[in-house]
Amino acid sequence: MKIKTFLILVFISLIFLKTDFRFIENINCCGDDHDYYLHAETLSLDFDLDYSNQLKGIENKRYKSNGKIAPIGFFGSGLLASPFLFIGNFIDNFIASKTSNLFNYRILFYSFSSIFYLGLAVIYLEKAFKILNIYQNKYLTLLIYSGSGIFYFAFERYSMTHVYEIFTISLIIFYSARLYHDKSSNKTLDLSLLFISFLLSFLVRWVNYFILLIPFIIKFIKGPGVYVLTKKLKFLSLLYLTSSIAIFLIISKFIYGIFTLDPRKIYLSEWDKKNSFIDESFIEFLLSSITDFFKIIITPEFGILWFSPAIFISLLISIYNFFSLRSEKKLFYFLCLLSYAQTFAIVIVWGAIGSSYGMRYLYCLIPLSLLIIADFNLKNSLLIKIYTITFSIFSSISILFFETTEGTQLSLSEVKNTFGNIVIYSQPNYLGGFLESILDLNSYLIIFTTSFLGAIFLKILITIFEKEYIFSFLSSLSLPVENEDFQLLIIKLEQISFNKFILYIILISLILKKIVTEFSSSSIKKT
Repeated sequence: MKIKTFLILVFISLIFLKTDFRFIENINCCGDDHDYYLHAETLSLDFDLDYSNQLKGIENKRYKSNGKIAPIGFFGSGLLASPFLFIGNFIDNFIASKTSNLFNYRILFYSFSSIFYLGLAVIYLEKAFKILNIYQNKYLTLLIYSGSGIFYFAFERYSMTHVYEIFTISLIIFYSARLYHDKSSNKTLDLSLLFISFLLSFLVRWVNYFILLIPFIIKFIKGPGVYVLTKKLKFLSLLYLTSSIAIFLIISKFIYGIFTLDPRKIYLSEWDKKNSFIDESFIEFLLSSITDFFKIIITPEFGILWFSPAIFISLLISIYNFFSLRSEKKLFYFLCLLSYAQTFAIVIVWGAIGSSYGMRYLYCLIPLSLLIIADFNLKNSLLIKIYTITFSIFSSISILFFETTEGTQLSLSEVKNTFGNIVIYSQPNYLGGFLESILDLNSYLIIFTTSFLGAIFLKILITIFEKEYIFSFLSSLSLPVENEDFQLLIIKLEQISFNKFILYIILISLILKKIVTEFSSSSIKKT
């Protein structure tokens, strides 16, 4: 059964794994992907925090103040990805200098980083469930993950922060569980690693303040009768907190030339543009916030009801149980609701989906959502279980169809988004476009040819047969081989060596094998 599960996971991963952002030579200016890549590059290639050489000639397009030039994007994801870029650069310099620079080893290993950390997030969250003695079917866990939207940012837009957010927050949940619910663990070590996880998490995204509530959420998940920190551990907590803040401030000084905890100092005018709500009266702001809250749930533009069922159903569970459960459990759900409120508020203030797939600013809630769902136990409600499974499948499929047709593509010109703002890179009717794309045969061709699985298949064909014969054969099947994107893909595949495909499959297989092994050893039952 383990081998069968492993092979199925490898196949699914190769379908989700996209070539668009991988079959490239470098990640170029300007945008979020480039910002996060520069952090990894300056650490792993230059071994410093000086970005002047990377941003030479384009200084005015990113952060430039206080005598410093730096990326706008936060530092943490680049820090976590830098070891992978270092390995890739080492191989490029000493092994692959004579091969094509397309899909070079720097890009290969850097793009694998997000998959690696997503795998670790799954594993550490499963370990936390085991410590907390809460049970969720392993296949359902993976399905909820795939339907949360995070797969897009692991298997396609790998430079973005979201997988790294999920990883660091899963670490916080795990070490909090060890600290409060594992009697045999080393509490001093757990506390140290918990604060390291906090520091990493804030470095990845400065505005996820709700993570400070997670240890308390874990503490009260079983009610008030849990391990109480000793005076020594309370003193160490204060020491670690002070040290973490100091390290954070020192890093910000090195990168941006200022000691700051305020992300607005880094985003400058870009943040200010999103804060027009301060001109509203309190009543107007309150009413518009409530309206925007419901828009986040039901909007066709990636509403969480349709495309992030884990976040929606965990929010629903928290609201319902807070108002109906016995008192000792209310604190747990109250803290969960505070976490959701802080994160939803960011989306409402920002007034945008995120210029990519899904309600991506909410994806930091995925580990907490899975914790709430697992603790609730979907066996308690057949209706909730049916919804979660159905829409997790629905959302997983939507990731594959993203940008396969005009109705699923983000706009390249300004349009009115869900929140009534005029922006680019939006798709106000994604739900309708997705449903239409399911009936479009061309969508399936795009999904296959842009997937790693399709690339491997085509690579095998062009290795065995002449290119003209392949085009003739595919044309006989009425496939659009004259398509410019398809022609470009074939050219790229001719340049990329087979060993890179094999290496990537091996890397993915290793992390999937670890997940299957961990899940097989976590067959506890809810008490």
